[in-house]
Amino acid sequence: MSSNTPLLGALISFFFPGLGLLLSKENKFKGVLVFVIAMIADFTSIVVATVLTMCVIGFFIYLAPLFIHFLAAVHSHDVLAKEEKSGKPLVFS
Repeated sequence: MSSNTPLLGALISFFFPGLGLLLSKENKFKGVLVFVIAMIADFTSIVVATVLTMCVIGFFIYLAPLFIHFLAAVHSHDVLAKEEKSGKPLVFS
């Protein structure tokens, strides 16, 4: 693996949560599972936020998918950095 693999995995996972783990040797199924769960969570949060736009809380629920995508990117980076012995995880050690 090249030294930019954790960054590439993080970028892929930011736009498609979990799919950055497909670059991993051992976590391919986990990546697809995270992707499916994240897409369900994204769809659900957008529907709920649309219904609740009359309230202030609806606006904040629109931010939930962004938070989910950010966490998926950080997780993918850390998993790939651990597999690559020279890489350093950001959060999850």
